Amino acid sequence: MIKLKHVTVGILLFLSCKNKDADTIVMDNIVEDVINNVAIDTSFSTRLQLNPPDASVYIYRSKNETSYDLKFDDREVKSSNASDVQYRYAVHKDSAGKFIMDILFDSIKVLSQKDNVKSEADAANAMLSVNPLERMLGMLKDQGIQVKLSASGVVESISGYEELGQRFLSKFAEDDTYGKTVAKEQWDKIIANGLVKGHLNQLFKAFPDAPIYQGFSWKLKERVEGELPLEMETTLKIKSVDPNGQIIIVSNADLKSAEDVIVEMPGQKGVTAKLSGYRKGILHVNAKTGMVERSEYISDMNGTILVLGNFVPIKIKNKVKLEGREK
Repeated sequence: MIKLKHVTVGILLFLSCKNKDADTIVMDNIVEDVINNVAIDTSFSTRLQLNPPDASVYIYRSKNETSYDLKFDDREVKSSNASDVQYRYAVHKDSAGKFIMDILFDSIKVLSQKDNVKSEADAANAMLSVNPLERMLGMLKDQGIQVKLSASGVVESISGYEELGQRFLSKFAEDDTYGKTVAKEQWDKIIANGLVKGHLNQLFKAFPDAPIYQGFSWKLKERVEGELPLEMETTLKIKSVDPNGQIIIVSNADLKSAEDVIVEMPGQKGVTAKLSGYRKGILHVNAKTGMVERSEYISDMNGTILVLGNFVPIKIKNKVKLEGREK
């Protein structure tokens, strides 16, 4: 009987891993190992806070991929969205000790695919493009935005992108209500929540108001903006601390939609979705400046979406990778 239980557990683990790709399995193993096995070591402690030098500049590249797999009328439909963005953070410190960061986009590409049909929008083509999305990306690239943060990593304000959105919408004819509505939905989902708030979520977290050390952990509750706005409860744990190098942190989060969310899928208008799942990640933070130098997150979600009045099952996977350095 005991053997049967072990065999059953083994089969379940095998089936679970079979549905995951290699990157997801590796990330799962890293995070679970740190959460369960890294021992507390208080022999060295430090504060985890933002402290980049005034007038410094940081260069980042972020890649974000989301895949959708749904079954409808015994037919499997697969689609995906992806973005590849390079940008700079120019850092300034005000008299109150807050950090003002000007975000300047160097390149922005957004790709989508449904079945075998691919489409791409590139900010570099905006000037001569008739594609509204490319024109949006071009405006963001030309203008940039500004973010204000506390030393504890809390985003206090974002300015610039709302004004850009209003400027873009003002170019539509007064009676083109449909065009304006579609454009605003794209701006909110792809620009505001995706490229702006989504990228900030990769870089900045609310740091604990206490000294940290190996094995230290804390929890956060937050709403993740981006392509998929979700409620997230996260446990973060310090894997290691090098005072002259990096602080390595793992992140283990439960995801769910507290209310129905609207998902933008390639080739169709936003659909209502009920989702739940998890997100796991690892962050490499510069111990002296508090700036993220590398991060990677993998999310796996399941749920249902509303199609023609019926809720059908859907699987969504998301991978985000970010690398950066001081210029």
